[in-house]
Amino acid sequence: MTGKKTNPSNTGLLRALEAEKAYLEMLFEGLQEGIVMVDSQGIIQRVNREFERLFGYSSDEAVGQSIDDLVAPDDLNQEARGITSAVVTGNKQILETKRHGKDGSVLDVSVLASPISVGDSVVGYYGIYRDIADRKEAESDLRRQKAHLEQLFESAQEGIVMVANDGIILNGNGEFLRMFGYELEEITGRNIDDIITSEDSLEEALDITNRVSSGLKVSFETVRTRRDGTKIEVSLLASPIVVDDVQVAFYGIYRDITERKRATERLNRSRRRIESLHGIARNLEKSDSEKKVYDYVISAACMILDFSACSISLIRKDKLVPLFFSTPDLAELQKESFLPGEGLAGRSYLQRKTLVEQHDPSPGQPVREVDNPSYFPLVGSPMGTSGVFTGFGNGSDQIEDEQANLLELLL
Repeated sequence: MTGKKTNPSNTGLLRALEAEKAYLEMLFEGLQEGIVMVDSQGIIQRVNREFERLFGYSSDEAVGQSIDDLVAPDDLNQEARGITSAVVTGNKQILETKRHGKDGSVLDVSVLASPISVGDSVVGYYGIYRDIADRKEAESDLRRQKAHLEQLFESAQEGIVMVANDGIILNGNGEFLRMFGYELEEITGRNIDDIITSEDSLEEALDITNRVSSGLKVSFETVRTRRDGTKIEVSLLASPIVVDDVQVAFYGIYRDITERKRATERLNRSRRRIESLHGIARNLEKSDSEKKVYDYVISAACMILDFSACSISLIRKDKLVPLFFSTPDLAELQKESFLPGEGLAGRSYLQRKTLVEQHDPSPGQPVREVDNPSYFPLVGSPMGTSGVFTGFGNGSDQIEDEQANLLELLL
């Protein structure tokens, strides 16, 4: 009996093919993505275990079905058929979309569909589905957080600016723009120290930028400059923005403390004025003539109450006669006597109470350039029945209630 001999080279080739097939089989079943093999008509030929798990269909239920009808019904069907049409003509398709599970659930998936070619013909394609629900949920959470932070950023009562490590402005909120008088497009891409810092504080500002850029947190009070050149007193908190242990930028938070500073200065000024008034009272007791008393009152009022000019008019034969002045210029302007009830000083004397008028300069003329004191804020305060004191404010500064009250105390 004779047997047919096997070619050793064919045997080796068959073993190699079997090994490759086994490897591909393990890869097909072992991948974490759902894989489906489809013929050129879109009919499912095979699915792996992950496809079964992802969509809820067994292999027996899926094989022989149209892939587009099985996992993309209703409003998704037209999109799915478009993908099938494209891939069977040789075009690979990659996208993120939604598909339906057996139980009707909607799944977020990424899809890779690639043609299977034999020679020059496309005989089908394989589709790879990856469940991206967790990533989509994370992205949705990130968008919500981003929206919340953006709303907080814009609604904050402090001016906030985000700055790159080299000092270039990335973003600024509405309060920052309002505080310094800019539009966002005017400052984006420009250096923070060039925008809100004057030359006299530039060195300080550059030092702050360098410190916070190197990872330090900085907090202090300083002065910055608005677009129109006016100064603004601010508290500043600058702190690094760190992502994955790497500083990517920093933010600056500015709070306008101008009013707080003014209130503190007013309080300190009030304390100094009251202390000075006690000293004045002691000195008046030592004065030995009427002229010395009135000259001292005028000098003290101008100095302590910050009046630019002062005068005292005394009653003489039913008229108020200006007799004592803080400056010779004022003496030239106030030569004429006047009746009680005439003008602010006359009304103050007649009514026996302190009166204040806040005057403005003529239109278009800066108040500090006006020579005539009648354009300045004005206060009149009676000196019993003997006369009236008249004080002129400093330029555009309004006469405060405190000044008027302290004047009454002095007189």
